[in-house]
Amino acid sequence: RQQIGAFLRQGEWFGGLPDALQDTILRHGALRTYSRNQFVQREDRPSLGLFAVLEGQVSLLRHVGDDDPALIHVAAPGFWFGELGILSGEAAVTAVAMTSVQAFVLPKAAFDRIVDEEPRYYPHFARIVLERFHIVMRFLAESLRLSPDHRLRLRLADLADTKRAQTASDGPAVLLDLSQSELAGLIGLSRQKLNGRLKRLEKEGWVELAPRRIRVLDAGG
Repeated sequence: RQQIGAFLRQGEWFGGLPDALQDTILRHGALRTYSRNQFVQREDRPSLGLFAVLEGQVSLLRHVGDDDPALIHVAAPGFWFGELGILSGEAAVTAVAMTSVQAFVLPKAAFDRIVDEEPRYYPHFARIVLERFHIVMRFLAESLRLSPDHRLRLRLADLADTKRAQTASDGPAVLLDLSQSELAGLIGLSRQKLNGRLKRLEKEGWVELAPRRIRVLDAGG
């Protein structure tokens, strides 16, 4: 539990919580393991809790009609999800383990007890939802107004900034553990069109490409 706490404190959200709330979350949470392709939670079903990925990767999906689900995000170590579910009571996304996964889970019932006993802690949990809502609104505006090239550059910068905030990484370069197919799904491009755009960015010196990894060399740039 001390090791989990030390890892989670590297992240911007958990690391910025009051010490007493950090200790309360660690005390009420539990370690869970998931095998590859196992469902962690399903959308529109009762929330199971607030999750933090410790090892592995989790795909966050949302179904639209009868089509294949849309990939919303690839959650890597340090990423929290399930924040909307613990507030509303119903999971907003489907989460599937892409690899073997270890996660720290604060159960919904434990969250309810925490905020019932200490209502002053509620805004700290709501802050995650507000931050994600801000990101979603910006992505919506970008999808309506910007070209695919601009969307790709901004999404790479956002992913790099998110990874840096979760792991307290130093330096301008950030390694993203996602494939080109996954990135294509996040942006709404075909794999072939994305590859051509990424190669141009690599030639310009902004990224380095490797199997199932993309290194963003300068997110700010």
